[in-house]
Amino acid sequence: MKSSLLLVVLAAMGCSDPNSAGASAGAGGAAGAATSSSSAVTSAGGNGSGGAAAGVLELGITVHLENHAPYDQTYLDRLRAYGNLFKDHGAKLTLEPRQEMWTAVKGANAALFSDLEAQGHSFGVHAALGSVDSYQQFVNTLTALRKELAGKDITVEQVSGQCQNFDWVTGSVEAGYVAMTGGTENCLLALAPENRPAGYENLNCPKATDCHDVYPQETEKKLHPWRAKDGSDWLTDNPDGKLVILPSNGTLPCLEEEAESPGMLTSCTFTQADIDLSKEQIDAALAVIDPSKINQLYFVWSFGLELSDELLETWFAMLEPYIADGRIVWKTQEEVYADYLAWEATNR
Repeated sequence: MKSSLLLVVLAAMGCSDPNSAGASAGAGGAAGAATSSSSAVTSAGGNGSGGAAAGVLELGITVHLENHAPYDQTYLDRLRAYGNLFKDHGAKLTLEPRQEMWTAVKGANAALFSDLEAQGHSFGVHAALGSVDSYQQFVNTLTALRKELAGKDITVEQVSGQCQNFDWVTGSVEAGYVAMTGGTENCLLALAPENRPAGYENLNCPKATDCHDVYPQETEKKLHPWRAKDGSDWLTDNPDGKLVILPSNGTLPCLEEEAESPGMLTSCTFTQADIDLSKEQIDAALAVIDPSKINQLYFVWSFGLELSDELLETWFAMLEPYIADGRIVWKTQEEVYADYLAWEATNR
């Protein structure tokens, strides 16, 4: 069929409130929620490590629900069709709406998110905060966003689009999140200039979109989640950290444009070249898998660019041999987090 889905890929989680006592519950409340909700995911995984297996690449997609005004019935219907399409291919989505998007999920559409979650997809907050004036405002805003989205009768454990030039790690934990996705260069602003990676010492980001490249960029560093203790050294794995970093890959329909114009946000068209580049990136990841760790790779989409069903079918067909022979398995970021907890139980 020749219909289109509205989406953009930028770059690749019901429903109790994990912090019902408020933001002051901090990491304790978040960890408790993660344990309860993730246990169901782990038990469904099919083996002793929450569905993770040595040498397998956990493939995912995070979808930023944004870039459309108004969020009308057509948009919501496309999203439901998008969830159905991926479910029909055995694929799972991590859907990350902005606040202005989820406010449209009401009335006759009130069950949209819970229906998608029931299909195996999961949810997180796409905060898209920009620059926040104070740490406390940051915590208050992220807390309110988490509670409001969870009020749609879904589980909310992760957040994206929240990085600041102060301790966004501790603030995210205090707001009740256990994981973050979609890390970009502006997340490095929390590091002192002398502690930033080479080439980023003088990083200047007047707007978040000025530093929007994925970070880290090296394939080996994108594959394995880690724990961050605070913003001043969030690149360092720390077993005492309360926020799990789930590093991301590039933007699926923009892979060709990103390769041609690194560091630039340009208009994108989903083409066969993007599919070919995604295959190259998957092959590169499979070549450096560490069987002693959780290995994950996800593309990030932003729902707003029209993609043809035919090209999506071509993309699924490209992935099919990898799935058939067990080299990759579809996971939501919520499931990757659960697998990481299971891995930690015997590897820390």
